[in-house]
Amino acid sequence: LDQLNEQLDPRHFFRANRQFILNLDSIQAIHRHFNGKLKLNLTPAPAEEVMISRERADAFKQWLNG
Repeated sequence: LDQLNEQLDPRHFFRANRQFILNLDSIQAIHRHFNGKLKLNLTPAPAEEVMISRERADAFKQWLNG
């Protein structure tokens, strides 16, 4: 995913965690979770939950507003 992440436009894609790179258009809802984490609802829905860590939450919010 590291190599793929380098090739994608950072205005449209965000590395959520070790397993997921998000496309801005796939985000349907964002929910606050325990300890400052964020839980995302995506379309299409993956088999497992997609979480943004507390450490990455600020960068994620900046990306959304950018």
